[in-house]
Amino acid sequence: MESGIGVFNESEIQWLGIIYDMNTTQWKQLSGLDVPMFILDALASSTAENMTGPSCAVISVNTKTMYSADCFERHNFTCKTAEKFLVVKHDSGGGEYVAAPFQSIDHNAYKFEFRGESAAQLRFTDQNDTVHYEIKLGGKYSTQCTIKDVGANVFLYKTQLDGVTSVTDFKGFWVSWDNSEVKVGRGELIGRNQFMSTVIQALDGATLELWSSAQTQWKIYIKDKNDKEKVKQKTDVNLALNKPTRTSSLGNKYGPKENGVDGCTDGNYISVHCCTHTKNDLGAWWEVDLEQTYPIKEIVVYNRQDC
Repeated sequence: MESGIGVFNESEIQWLGIIYDMNTTQWKQLSGLDVPMFILDALASSTAENMTGPSCAVISVNTKTMYSADCFERHNFTCKTAEKFLVVKHDSGGGEYVAAPFQSIDHNAYKFEFRGESAAQLRFTDQNDTVHYEIKLGGKYSTQCTIKDVGANVFLYKTQLDGVTSVTDFKGFWVSWDNSEVKVGRGELIGRNQFMSTVIQALDGATLELWSSAQTQWKIYIKDKNDKEKVKQKTDVNLALNKPTRTSSLGNKYGPKENGVDGCTDGNYISVHCCTHTKNDLGAWWEVDLEQTYPIKEIVVYNRQDC
């Protein structure tokens, strides 16, 4: 391409929708289907003895070999199939601003990953290519992050953040804007971990541009027609599944304490017997032992629905 943008349609590895069940010591598909035998053969060396936590099946795009990897390496307790992305970089000296790929015309928000020696620089331009605001994030030799009004030559926001960008590792960021404010944050969830914001003038129809040079790389995930990330499967791992439980009392034989972690979420206690139930005693309790320490992303409780 004339702009020097390199396009890579696949990541270096693909995360398959297959996870190792530590309780049954078997591999299973997140979709509930049986795992094909050739995958089981390729993963035969992966057993409970050499696994310390949730493990996912991975295939190398380059060598086509399959192996297991800790789910923590992909996302805390979340396994996804491979996402496709573009890597924006400049192969020659110098650099230039390029329009941000896959920028939504319906939503004023954008997320990306970045690595490089120089700072991550973004700017907003109007239909006449007039530059209004510039965002700068760190760099190898700087911890400063800024939002600048280019026309007025005034910094609207300044902050210092150690290690905000990296030369070797991609780090995630998001930017959102409307007719009164620009916000900048870290991570993949827009609105979370915000570290900069400032009041601005109207940005109707603004175009977001990225500074591309030989010292920078931007990773932007491909979106489908509905402006959603192309993720085929996303299933959280139930850390409590079939783990040891205790309870202060047992209501009757149809609701043993193990029912609280058997994976069944039907709320009909009488006919289906999915729930556990204590007696109607003061200070009743039920607990599960996860058997090791985890950072907890979310706790979901399914209540009885037939009373």
